[in-house]
Amino acid sequence: MKASAQVKYKGHPLPASCPPQGASITSNSTYLRLVPASKVTADDFKSGDALGRKKPSHVDECTWKACSVFVDTTPRHKLADLTKLPNLNHMKFVAHLSVDKSAGMVKPHARDPEHISFWMYASYEPEKAVIKIEPLS
Repeated sequence: MKASAQVKYKGHPLPASCPPQGASITSNSTYLRLVPASKVTADDFKSGDALGRKKPSHVDECTWKACSVFVDTTPRHKLADLTKLPNLNHMKFVAHLSVDKSAGMVKPHARDPEHISFWMYASYEPEKAVIKIEPLS
């Protein structure tokens, strides 16, 4: 499924080939998102692009416009290890995000299938879909 005039996504407009081939509509599941506090806001689910961050050279434009989430079976120690990175060291909690087919499009990363790019439909409100927040430590 490609982005079109009928489908609206959160954040800045997506490139023509985004979501990419191989992306699928979300199904009933739970994703994990690293967040800085035990109370979440819509800003906690913005892409690097929507936050105005500089895109790393190894990341394509489409992926940069996606929200980064993880499958719910991702080991907590793996998520904790990610917070050792300078750009994630302020993340102290894991939000459990409930999704269904009305949430958006997803595609696992080729090098890490537990890591998911999530292009949210404009109508989806992730901050209202959080079912649990837990501390990382």
